[in-house]
Amino acid sequence: MVPRDIFNKLDDSKKSKILDAAVEEFSLHGFRQASVNRMVERIGIAKVESLWPDRAAMAQAFPAMIRGTLVGSILGILPGGGAILGSFASYTLEKRLAADPDVDAITICLPHHLHRAPTVACCQGGKHVLCEKPMETTLADADLMVAAAEAAGVVLMIGQVLRFREANLRARKLIAEGAIGTPVNVLRRRYGLLKEYPRAPWSANPEIAGGWVLYGYGSHEVDQILWLLDAPATRVFAQGRRNNPHWQDYDEITIQMSLEGGAIATQQHSINCPFSAWDCIVVGTENALRIETGGLVLGDEAIE
Repeated sequence: MVPRDIFNKLDDSKKSKILDAAVEEFSLHGFRQASVNRMVERIGIAKVESLWPDRAAMAQAFPAMIRGTLVGSILGILPGGGAILGSFASYTLEKRLAADPDVDAITICLPHHLHRAPTVACCQGGKHVLCEKPMETTLADADLMVAAAEAAGVVLMIGQVLRFREANLRARKLIAEGAIGTPVNVLRRRYGLLKEYPRAPWSANPEIAGGWVLYGYGSHEVDQILWLLDAPATRVFAQGRRNNPHWQDYDEITIQMSLEGGAIATQQHSINCPFSAWDCIVVGTENALRIETGGLVLGDEAIE
């Protein structure tokens, strides 16, 4: 980790690489390039130090955060107050980041159950907010976040990064253009093996995480189904099983949905499978497509 005073002594080429990395990081989360170039030095970050046992671990786990600390007014909110890292400015809740006139946008990277309070405060302070998924652990808290953003006229965006992957963007466009006809059936699978997650010990506490599979990963998968077809769910049925006691929650999940427009969708999720499967099949009245980790297939043709 490089403190800000050392960063200021770097040559222009090294500074440029750091700035480019920061621009890329926020662009991946959906900010337009021009906006990122303008505000890259005016981003606030809310994070919690207690997720990691020491500063070295935190620096290693969040290179994007460290890049951010080098380029400008990168500030931190702690739920109990105090500094996050000694090399950049930090805020307590009593000295709100939301009130800083030099910050335009804030990214909330706190544990799941802590998203509402700083999001509402920052929206009320006139800041745009990029909040990590899941939005919150209760619908009531999520509604309060939306209401705060709408009342303040600011942008509130949830970090659904899968929307910006090329294969997903192309699939959505093909579906909208009628390449498979009318969507009828969707199957989305995410299988893998995750016995524990030491980088975030709170992940095994459902009161904080809301359930690591359904909220931590499942929010991506459900969002992809609804976003790909641009259709909300009208009816939902779900089942879960507890397999690995470590998670203290459902780690085997199947969700079935009826979607507006008539399609049906199934999402299957497990983190107890020694082999992996991460794909999405959308069957239409005229054709079908499959999104895989390696790309996109339309019918029997791979789309480059």
